[in-house]
Amino acid sequence: TVDMFEKAICDYTGAEDCASIGSGTNALVCALRALGIGEGDQVMTVGHTFVSTTEAIVNVGATPLFVDIDDFYHMDTAQMREVIGSKEFAPTDLKAILFVDLYGQTPDIDKINKFAEEYNLKVIEDAAQSFGAEYNGMKVGNLADLTCFSFNPVKNLGAMGDAGAVTGSKELVDKVRMYRD
Repeated sequence: TVDMFEKAICDYTGAEDCASIGSGTNALVCALRALGIGEGDQVMTVGHTFVSTTEAIVNVGATPLFVDIDDFYHMDTAQMREVIGSKEFAPTDLKAILFVDLYGQTPDIDKINKFAEEYNLKVIEDAAQSFGAEYNGMKVGNLADLTCFSFNPVKNLGAMGDAGAVTGSKELVDKVRMYRD
């Protein structure tokens, strides 16, 4: 059953809770909404990703604030400070960081989380390509405020059709459940 699947993901990733979602794209949209991201907000992200990452930000009414990638195709944590100094940046509008794992690898999540803490930002991990990956001995799915998975048939854990999930604290995942329905 779905409940058993969600519990298995929690057991595997170490996340407190998990909500199944219809797709990876919907997982991102529900995660953003659960964190209160909407009209007029900015979300720091990368352009080197599948269109769903940016599409989800725009679909909730927020504006993507793009950070370049590093040599490993992940968010360049050094450039995050440069973006803060750019003319596109509005200090009160930046609400979250949505980083992307690519090719089964994660960026430097410690630096991202430290930056987010410094600026009081929420952190969402787009883990569509990294189910089963680890960062510093911890499974992806328990490293950000919310983690979004895609189980599209072309992903490393693929379903028979489109599917996804969001992991995080019980409080936030309960909000995700409200938006998924």
